[in-house]
Amino acid sequence: MLANFIETPSRSPQPDIWATLAPVETKKWVQTLPSADYSQVIELVHQRLLQMNHIDANALELFESTELIRPVVYDALHHFTKKPMGTTFPISDDNKKLSERLLSITTELAISYWSIADYVIDNSAPKRLKKNSALIAQRAIAGLGQIILLHYLYKQQEPAGIWLDIHQLFITFQHDSERSVSDKVARDLPKTSILSCYKQLVLLRLAHPYGLLQTEIIELFFLLEKWSDLVQLTLLNKKPAQNNASCLIDFKNDSSATWQPFLGQIDLSNLLRLLDDYEEFVDDEIGRFETTAEKGPQLGLSPGLIKHLESCWNGNDLSFDTLFEQGSTRVCTLGLKAIHKSLTSVKETQPIALYEHLAETCADNRLQVLFSEAGTLSLGQLVAFRQPNRSRQHLTLAITSDIRYQGASLQFQLQKITHKPYPAHIQPLDSGDQAPQAQPVIIFFSVDENDDKKTWIIVELKNIKLGDRLQLTTSKRTVIAEVMLRKHVGAWCYLLQCKILKNR
Repeated sequence: MLANFIETPSRSPQPDIWATLAPVETKKWVQTLPSADYSQVIELVHQRLLQMNHIDANALELFESTELIRPVVYDALHHFTKKPMGTTFPISDDNKKLSERLLSITTELAISYWSIADYVIDNSAPKRLKKNSALIAQRAIAGLGQIILLHYLYKQQEPAGIWLDIHQLFITFQHDSERSVSDKVARDLPKTSILSCYKQLVLLRLAHPYGLLQTEIIELFFLLEKWSDLVQLTLLNKKPAQNNASCLIDFKNDSSATWQPFLGQIDLSNLLRLLDDYEEFVDDEIGRFETTAEKGPQLGLSPGLIKHLESCWNGNDLSFDTLFEQGSTRVCTLGLKAIHKSLTSVKETQPIALYEHLAETCADNRLQVLFSEAGTLSLGQLVAFRQPNRSRQHLTLAITSDIRYQGASLQFQLQKITHKPYPAHIQPLDSGDQAPQAQPVIIFFSVDENDDKKTWIIVELKNIKLGDRLQLTTSKRTVIAEVMLRKHVGAWCYLLQCKILKNR
């Protein structure tokens, strides 16, 4: 097989060294690993895999030794990825080093299985090895899947060529694709197949993983292990008609499935029916990144994520409005408090204040920033941007809906809220004897089809309810308003539609 992402090292016969790496010795070695020190385990296993991948050894013995090491690798991956890695980016230096180490060991494991799979298709391969062809190919695809999963978790771009390698493995071993194989490592189900693992990865990519929180990616990855059987994959001899609305795969393209007609057709109707069955549990007022919403007892996913998956798997475009031209610059501000400060600092003489960031436009609705501090940006964050030569009165408000690294910089997609925000303060009037302090908010106005003007407030206060009265103070006046509608927007903010009751 012609590798694209996988770089198979040159191998040389080293029988003396291989004698210490053979299955019998590897089994003894695994038992001596310091199970309480996962960092050391990663280093030791990585060194051993490197040795194994540079020795021209018996392929059957290499397979058996790799099988003994694989559970150790997945146990370490589970240990490090089950912990919160943080929801903000850029990631810390410690998390960056950890991600590099996890990717290194996962890549070496994938190289080992790829090499064995490549040998299996050789006519001279022993029958005992060929008998395990489905198992070996499944391990190779699952290994590449772990690499993709880590890239999604850390918001790194997919490595070039990896989807070509995944497609190639699937097509090469297509005759074995539905054979059931045992895999009890880091899985909920004891049995799987090449086809199930392949569909699991395709569905994860179709879910727009760069717009998912890290916990959501892990939850969805394991759910798709069970859901993959609901999805039908059909191989086509030729491209279907251009008006075909199905989800399709080009096996010769370095990408997952798309909504363009190619050579592999995916039927998602059963999976969509599953989500539709739980539509009644989804509250339309709950936003995409509502972290406090209870998960549905049936699916175990947040309501916002269920709506997101329905949209993605129906083929809906998530690119949102065009906000700017490519190749220009913008000044952006992150977070409600910083945006409020920017709106009240219209006389600021500095072109870019300390709380602002210079950004490059890299798509219709994407900005790219080289942040100097870790933990600056997150999914669902409130963002304001303006042209560098315009005042802070000309801000546009948006929410981050997608984050990924582009080199050392972060590239993020924006979903527009409004282009004319104003600073204000609110003070709840129905909170008991002790009146809370006035809180900074952002307001904007809209006009409906009946030409009725609506007042909207963006706040970070969670305890405001429908019917609550607020004292709303702007630079020009103070009014009493009643909350008529409450919706979650982004990760921490709420959008309130208010009715003005009277002036003060």
